[in-house]
Amino acid sequence: MVVKKGVIPEEVCIVTSPSKMQIKEHFDWAFTQLLKEMGKAIDSATITFVVQQRPLGLGDALWTAREFVGKQPFAVLLPDNVFVAQTPPVGQLMKLFSRRPTCCVGIMTVPENQAIFFNTARKIVYQESPKNVYKILEILDDDPKLVREGEVRSIGRYILTPRFFDYCRQARERVRKELRETDVLKEYLRGDNQLFGRLIKGERFDTGSVEGYSKAFVEFIDRDL
Repeated sequence: MVVKKGVIPEEVCIVTSPSKMQIKEHFDWAFTQLLKEMGKAIDSATITFVVQQRPLGLGDALWTAREFVGKQPFAVLLPDNVFVAQTPPVGQLMKLFSRRPTCCVGIMTVPENQAIFFNTARKIVYQESPKNVYKILEILDDDPKLVREGEVRSIGRYILTPRFFDYCRQARERVRKELRETDVLKEYLRGDNQLFGRLIKGERFDTGSVEGYSKAFVEFIDRDL
């Protein structure tokens, strides 16, 4: 999703695989329905689909979409992470980006009794700055089974600049198999660039696992969402 000043995105790119083109069919229908409900509010929005030929990680998926992004900053939303928040996580990140126009990461403190739902989130080493800004020093590849309450973790929301793709090239040379977005951000940090995080206010649901999907389903039914 290309970052611009409006609340509603004008350009959205969905990266999918050749075996999941039914996702495109779903969004063709869903977007038509949304247009009917919201009218002119989003009639200028466009959705582009890009096919990642092989499942080689999120970093590779973003690399596949580089021509769509061009030279503009862009937001990344992982679909397995679903949020209930007064201001959407990307909106919260945009406030940080307006003050610190460099790559930004959405982060959360692991809540009590929810460590199991953060086992795919990367641990963040940071230095806290004034006004609740977190300067990220390192992204760790720790054992997902060792997630602890109170740790700060990434949560699948980013605002990135086109400079990300410069380091994507370098990371592709280092990583032979799956290329994660965190592999690229590590190269980015090695390049003496600044990376900032914002603690996201809201509740996160990880629907990428059976436990997380079940929890989200029950919570959303209970809240009539």
